[in-house]
Amino acid sequence: MSALLESKVVLITGGARRVGAAIARRLHDAGANLVVHYRSSAAEARALKADLTAKRRDSVVLVQGDLLKPAHLTGLIKDALKAFGRLDALVNNASSFYPTEMGEITEKEWDVMAGEFQQSLDKFKVPAGEQKELFAIVGTTMPDIVTRQ
Repeated sequence: MSALLESKVVLITGGARRVGAAIARRLHDAGANLVVHYRSSAAEARALKADLTAKRRDSVVLVQGDLLKPAHLTGLIKDALKAFGRLDALVNNASSFYPTEMGEITEKEWDVMAGEFQQSLDKFKVPAGEQKELFAIVGTTMPDIVTRQ
């Protein structure tokens, strides 16, 4: 277990599926406690939590919310602090997902993804006095585009 992440708390937006779930697994394996956000992937979020907490009890909490609603952003931070008493890092992974062939994304789809990413980054704030020595904001999926085969 990495000494750097042991007992650290990481909030992962869009953490229930795809890239977010892979990040969650990796950080959990390195010792981090997780706050896994999801918007509509409740079943996937519960399955991920069950898998991870089978390895280390009480190390994962789930939070549901729409990141385009500012009240939900504040709630994510509060939920992390309530569950673990601290928040050390944010992985800003959530985005809309449009299965799109390379080069085929529309301007509207691009604008929605770019806007969601920037809006969520702009609104994440940790209450005064709660930010610890390690606080990182990492954006992972701007935009989240895949190719069809």
